Amino acid sequence: MRFSSLAFTALCGIRLVASAALSKHENSFELVDGPFFTFHYKTDRPSEKNWIGIYSIYGEGPGKEEPLYWDWMRESEETKRVDDKHLNWGAYKAYFLVDDDYKVLAGPIDIFLSGKGPISFNVKEFTTKNAREGENFEARVSGLLHHAPDPDTKYSKESSGSDWISVSEDGVISGIPSESGSFTVTVKATASDKSTATVDVTVPVVASGKPLVTELKVMSLNLWYGGTQVSDYNRKQISAIANSNADIIGLQESTHGHATQLADALGWYSWQGKDSSIISRYPIAEKYGAVTEISGAVRIALDGDDSQVIIHNCHPYAYPYGPYDPCFDNKGADAIMDTEERGSRIRQINAIMDTMADALDNADNVPVFLTGDFNAPSHLDWTDETKSSHCGIGQFDWPTSKVPVDAGLIDAYRELHPDPATDPANTWSPVYLINDDYDGRKEPMDRLDFVYYKGNLTTQKSEVYMVGDPKPEPDHYYNEWPTDHKGVLITFKIGA
Repeated sequence: MRFSSLAFTALCGIRLVASAALSKHENSFELVDGPFFTFHYKTDRPSEKNWIGIYSIYGEGPGKEEPLYWDWMRESEETKRVDDKHLNWGAYKAYFLVDDDYKVLAGPIDIFLSGKGPISFNVKEFTTKNAREGENFEARVSGLLHHAPDPDTKYSKESSGSDWISVSEDGVISGIPSESGSFTVTVKATASDKSTATVDVTVPVVASGKPLVTELKVMSLNLWYGGTQVSDYNRKQISAIANSNADIIGLQESTHGHATQLADALGWYSWQGKDSSIISRYPIAEKYGAVTEISGAVRIALDGDDSQVIIHNCHPYAYPYGPYDPCFDNKGADAIMDTEERGSRIRQINAIMDTMADALDNADNVPVFLTGDFNAPSHLDWTDETKSSHCGIGQFDWPTSKVPVDAGLIDAYRELHPDPATDPANTWSPVYLINDDYDGRKEPMDRLDFVYYKGNLTTQKSEVYMVGDPKPEPDHYYNEWPTDHKGVLITFKIGA
């Protein structure tokens, strides 16, 4: 995409490049000099519910997806500052929208939020989605670049072992593979200030007539307020995801458009929810959206109509938190269940199962996943053999795990690691080891993050995923691992 040559230098030192737009209603809307994203607008249709929405240039825009950020624009004329602290460098679109709806009063304005340079790639190596011999292939890798000073960075093919791969100036790899195998191309980025960076991109190619995807990696990952609790979080998230080689990820705490931004950076596809979101290496064929108050779902086309999966992703409410009853208040099993019944999680997990019922009935044809940070442990972990690890409580039927299993879903981690005494696989928490709200006592450690599945799949590998050795809070800010949960990563073989 080309941007206008009109440049503004914001007071905060961020360079913006934008082109103003005027709607058919003659409502003016423009970017002006000022801190953050500062807009001036004028309308003859003022409303308490007029608003501005900031969207990714790679997304579908108003009415098709949630904005990355938004704010009210209630006056007939006003200069309005929109805080961009949740946005990473790159290209965006701003819209002036009417009366709490997605109808456009003015815009879009194309905006580029510049990096501080010098340019670099977020990863040294990157693997794309699979290609197939003899078929057109395309993958965008420009989002992997870090700190471009403006939108004029150009991409080129520096070296490759295969002639079929080409790299466009805007950072898209494309071509028609002539044979199967694994092919690597070195992509070079050259910024307007002449600084350069390279990344090695591998394209796996399957043989003609073969299924495009036979192995699928699914992850659940809580981003921890979008990742904002650590430094340079976007780079760290991209690196962690790319190095995991996950194909589909259920994200929690992905507010302020962080799922969309991650998918844009990876050249992936996304459904952005208010908290729970989903990103995928392969195209999203249908977005079911927010199917309950704490979950969303999509259908993903791994190989067009020939191979698809459905994923639901959730984030039940955290409080009241059950493990605190025995560990901090010396309460027994009956009191814990009373806490669960008084809270929201039982209602929420039952609502999720209701929305999944038809998909579960059809799981032999279209496999189904349920990922999430459930904010509660599993009945498969709290057993008589592990009572010493759970403040004296033995077998306990946590509803948030019992209900999915009773509905026919399989806990993919426990399927391969059935003994919680020897392999607790705690995902909460590598950062919160001490609870200051309870006089500095030790935080109960538990497995709160899950990947469940049903369908024609074989679990090949299950692991708890984390990068490095994070320091506990309050010394967490410079951790390489950008969250307070560990992820759970499952490798499936598609088909029996």
